[in-house]
Amino acid sequence: GVLSEVAVKHIARQLLSGIQACHEKDIIHRDIKLENILVTAMDGDILSVQIADFGLSINAKHPLSRCCGTPFYMAPEVASGNLYGTVADMWSLGVVIYCLLTDEIPEAGSLHELDFSCMTKAAKDFILAMLQENPHKRATATTLLNHTWFMDQSELTVFVQKFSTFIHKRRKDMVSICGRDYVDGAILSLEIIAKSLSVDDMEATQLVQLVSQVHSTLVCLEELCPTLRDLVISMA
Repeated sequence: GVLSEVAVKHIARQLLSGIQACHEKDIIHRDIKLENILVTAMDGDILSVQIADFGLSINAKHPLSRCCGTPFYMAPEVASGNLYGTVADMWSLGVVIYCLLTDEIPEAGSLHELDFSCMTKAAKDFILAMLQENPHKRATATTLLNHTWFMDQSELTVFVQKFSTFIHKRRKDMVSICGRDYVDGAILSLEIIAKSLSVDDMEATQLVQLVSQVHSTLVCLEELCPTLRDLVISMA
């Protein structure tokens, strides 16, 4: 059934860590799906999980061509018989996370008719970063572990502070790139978010919404300044 974003984030982080460990050793799983995710512990709706069934896993240091896996979770390049590498697993994970949040399995290898209405924009962006038909544009596990969707209250607070400081310091440059309305809107949004984050022991559902608001503000400017996220994160 459908899980909360809080629960799915906890699952996604664990799965990404496992996939990252495999991919760093050039190992591709090739059959990541709901049936191959084992629940090892439960605490309310928070689940501890691990990836199972490595029967199709293989070293992917060199491009692979064998079509294998489960059709509904299979990356387009695998299904079409093209050469593929470890990022094929990322497509499969994207399908898994989409299923957990919507209780629906998308048509095999297709992005048509996906429904993101039940989730935040940050969650949608997280999923679409994996469901890129072009494998060269698909996000890696390492990249996604740093996605804003995963930030807790303290991490988000620090990021908002850095983001706000960056815009104020570079306001003139940002206005010339993004326009005054975009920049002023971002500053106002960040001030409101920072005030909300000052509350102690924030409820998880409220944090999810604030993460989404920060993400939306960032994406709005990032479309015009693609390096913005890296510049903000790298600030001392």
